[in-house]
Amino acid sequence: MTTIIAPSSSEEKILRMVKDEDVIYIGIDVKSFPNGELLARITDINRADDKILLYFPLFPDTNNNFVLLLQILEIIRYYKENSRLLVIIPYLSYSRQDRRFLMGEALSLKVILNSISQYNPSFLIFYDVHNISSVIKMSKTPFIHLSVIHEVFKRALYKLSIQPSNILLISPDKGREYVVKNLSKKFGCTYAIVSKVRDKISGEVTFSFTDIDMDGFDAVFIVDDEISTGGTMAGVARYVVQHGNHNVYALASHLLLVNNAEERLFKSGVKDIFGSDTIPRKYSIFSIFETFSWLIKSL
Repeated sequence: MTTIIAPSSSEEKILRMVKDEDVIYIGIDVKSFPNGELLARITDINRADDKILLYFPLFPDTNNNFVLLLQILEIIRYYKENSRLLVIIPYLSYSRQDRRFLMGEALSLKVILNSISQYNPSFLIFYDVHNISSVIKMSKTPFIHLSVIHEVFKRALYKLSIQPSNILLISPDKGREYVVKNLSKKFGCTYAIVSKVRDKISGEVTFSFTDIDMDGFDAVFIVDDEISTGGTMAGVARYVVQHGNHNVYALASHLLLVNNAEERLFKSGVKDIFGSDTIPRKYSIFSIFETFSWLIKSL
């Protein structure tokens, strides 16, 4: 028997995906105080088995949710001290703050991982982390890193009814080069890399492109781990459209879509957006809950 602990908003979808597994579901209650403080409670924690899968998204409202996550871990370890515990964090907030770019900055990712590790999870589960090498260096807890970008791309192809053989995949920076290389190898696509330089102070981005015939492809997919404001993808999309290809799509694992990102992308020439539900959006075409049966078996 495995116990799944998760926000009540996720109950129906999780149980539908793991209907063939031997599980019980326990919800989380949250109390808000007038001074802004929060208090988590797991009323039925004593019903929990010795195998626990905790699913808790940090985004949106990241800072409050991180405090709640630590409270939930404290509850589990107090009442179920020796349980085998998998902690699923669908989108690892602060993962881009994995280096000290300027003098005096905090190493935020290290703070996040160290705070979680004090509760001794058996494993952490992440999906398409921005820089997995940083997590390897900083995490004191064993972790499983799952990639969903292949499933998102496969389902995008199905939805659009197009074949991959004449598709161009573009990585908006060298950090995603291995992703488009792997997609290209698996699906038989062409890929190209965009060199991106971001000013450390202003955040302004400049691009340089490989010399490639953009209009010779049926479609162009700009691929990244996440879409936040959409500024980078919009810049790449404008270049592609200006060079003759109007079938441009944005594809990412994590769809933050903040600060009018959708409007920015569509104005730049992007025809559609595809992603997973690590952050549920109307553009989510793959559910990470499909991985839960495998994770339960791994407990």
